[in-house]
Amino acid sequence: MEIFNISDISEIKKDNVRRVAALGFFDGIHNAHQKIICGAVGAAIGDYKSIVITLDKSPKEYFAKSKEESLTPLKKKSKIFEELGVEEVYYLEFNEQLQNLEAIEFIDKILKKLKVEKVFFGYDYKYGVKGSGTPEMILNSGIKVSIHEKEEIEHHKISTTTLKSFVINNDFVSYIKFSGRAYSIV
Repeated sequence: MEIFNISDISEIKKDNVRRVAALGFFDGIHNAHQKIICGAVGAAIGDYKSIVITLDKSPKEYFAKSKEESLTPLKKKSKIFEELGVEEVYYLEFNEQLQNLEAIEFIDKILKKLKVEKVFFGYDYKYGVKGSGTPEMILNSGIKVSIHEKEEIEHHKISTTTLKSFVINNDFVSYIKFSGRAYSIV
């Protein structure tokens, strides 16, 4: 698996590889995240590459200007992505440039530049300045879209917030149920 750490979107190289992308922050890489990523991996047949486009840190951390602990450090996240069959990971540095990137610029300067032909993401995925991008904008640009709907287990939303509450409350049995693996940062 190749990893690309992008601090300026102009660093993204254009080539002739066709790609299918999973989009999201993917902290915790819980069951719903895994379905999104595996959807992209499964759709990348033939001469397509499966990729993940994600952030190097949470936007909450950037805006709060404080260290918000991630459930899954980048090294661990990369290992899980590779285990799921991802071929390339693009870690976009969440900085002022990315924060101010218009939704259409995200599509043109990232998705189209990488020749992404289909994207997979969760129902609550946001992109573009102030989260202004919509699935319709991606569809209208000629890229296919697959949206993973909200999932629950025992009336609890499968989410990173839920996983964090399990860790805080030492409920590692529930953590395993929601993520499919034991809690670990290494």
